[in-house]
Amino acid sequence: MSSLFTQSDVWRKKGKGSISIDLDLVEVVRKTTVSYLKAQSINGTEQGSWISARPKAIKALKNFVGEAAYQARAGSCTWLNGVYWGTIKDCKRNLVTFSNLNEVGKTKVVA
Repeated sequence: MSSLFTQSDVWRKKGKGSISIDLDLVEVVRKTTVSYLKAQSINGTEQGSWISARPKAIKALKNFVGEAAYQARAGSCTWLNGVYWGTIKDCKRNLVTFSNLNEVGKTKVVA
């Protein structure tokens, strides 16, 4: 892996509820946890694949980076989003009438 990297802080709430925008930094720090993550380029370019993890994990993950024994395919795609996206047409008691969005996505879904 290359030395091209960036660092980021991920803030998470400790408990339930919201954090008011009126709180000062001390109060926000008390109600949150911060994880320090590092993102590093795998092939040394900004355009290629990146890996994000805690700094120690990045070092360990270097052992797994390399040529794959398989050829990757499309992976996660949005071709059939029309199957999963929709609108609620009617809602009576405990019965919901749902309609798929046939026109959404790259592959047309016949209704």
